[in-house]
Amino acid sequence: MFTFKFINSGIINHAKTLCNSLTVLQKSIRHCTVRRALLYVPGNERLKIEKAFTYSADCIALELDVCDEERRAAATGTVTEFLNEGNVTKVEPECCIKINSIQSTMKFQSDMDVILSCKNLPPAIILPGVDCCEHLEIFAEYLWKKLLERPEDDRGPINLLLLISSPKAFVYLSDICKKLHDLATMAPIVPSALIFDCETYLSLTGSTRSEHRLEIMYVRQKLVVVAKAFGMQAIDKVSLNPQTSGDPLIECREGVSLGYTGKQVKHPNHIGIVQSEFIPSRSKIVEASKTIERIENMVKEKEAAMFDRLPIDLAALKVAKYTMEVAKAAGKIESGSPRKIIIS
Repeated sequence: MFTFKFINSGIINHAKTLCNSLTVLQKSIRHCTVRRALLYVPGNERLKIEKAFTYSADCIALELDVCDEERRAAATGTVTEFLNEGNVTKVEPECCIKINSIQSTMKFQSDMDVILSCKNLPPAIILPGVDCCEHLEIFAEYLWKKLLERPEDDRGPINLLLLISSPKAFVYLSDICKKLHDLATMAPIVPSALIFDCETYLSLTGSTRSEHRLEIMYVRQKLVVVAKAFGMQAIDKVSLNPQTSGDPLIECREGVSLGYTGKQVKHPNHIGIVQSEFIPSRSKIVEASKTIERIENMVKEKEAAMFDRLPIDLAALKVAKYTMEVAKAAGKIESGSPRKIIIS
């Protein structure tokens, strides 16, 4: 009898904790930002920036790190003007600012000073060159220092996407993601995505580019595994050839099969391909819908969680929610009916 009471009490406590966790999680992922095509635009070219926001890409990244010294002032001025005009307040497409890496200390601080002093904060920041936990600590500390200068009700949170490029970064990738999540409990940061910077990786390793991309197979897979382990999105490499659709299409399908949620884009011709390929299949949409329905029913009937004794997979719930968000963005779910699938 004592044993039964002990077990029963443990199950009850576990169920309470489980339900509380579910409530928190459901609130936190009520809206998942969909990032299929991530389009890069030089920060100093205002006309290209305005044009980019008329495309169908889910995410537009304004680059401050690709400009030389002569164009740097123009880039920061253009991005500042764009943010101050309130053009980034709408949810879609998401506007990211790609800043200089922490290794470029003066440029990094200058970029942060500029974008965090604007009238409107950017929804997201892309931070390149992170290859150790210390870089994240420096970023979080500087971010928080600048946000404290803003009104209390205007301090984020800001989605953070890490651009992963160096061999060292891949060696310590799990530690980096763990540190990021730890810092997110203390600073207004949302750990959002890992981005594979293939070109820098190839340059740093001296790898030889091949038709079948065997030289990046290991790191390309590792980034997905670590990203998914920490509940983050994984965004695949850029396709270099803007004239043909063959290579981007093959790479998109490879990325989807590996588990990537999106792909970087340098040329507008690739946006449509990426947007259409990174859509879950009907079977995955159905599976996601059933997962959400099953877990929601368990929450409504708390006793079911106790008697079933099967732990609710919160990671699976998050994946399911994201799958439904992508399907909704792609028009695969009937408007006004979150579970009615309209594809064959």
